[in-house]
Amino acid sequence: MTPLTALVLAGTRAGGDPLAEHAGVSHKALIEVGGRTMIERVVEALAASPAVGRIVVAMFHPAAALHQQSLRQTVIDDFTHAIPAALAEAARMEPPKPGDDDDDAPPEQLSLF
Repeated sequence: MTPLTALVLAGTRAGGDPLAEHAGVSHKALIEVGGRTMIERVVEALAASPAVGRIVVAMFHPAAALHQQSLRQTVIDDFTHAIPAALAEAARMEPPKPGDDDDDAPPEQLSLF
């Protein structure tokens, strides 16, 4: 079986999240419960699953994770290794041929920032 990629959505609401504001953090996922952030608990649970081969955490701005010591090295590794490797892999891929997709909608441009 091919390992799954888990995408954890850990962004915040436009204008801030009231619970995060009350806890004094930028994102609700960074709130500590019992000495550990909620995002740590989610990532740990996913990492324990044999079906999951890769975990991707999507936050509004990666700098928010840099303030959490336990996530800091992961963000640094992603920006120095994982992202360039993914871009290199995408560059090696053949572009789709006309008629390969059934979707006539124009592609959307997504941004990390």
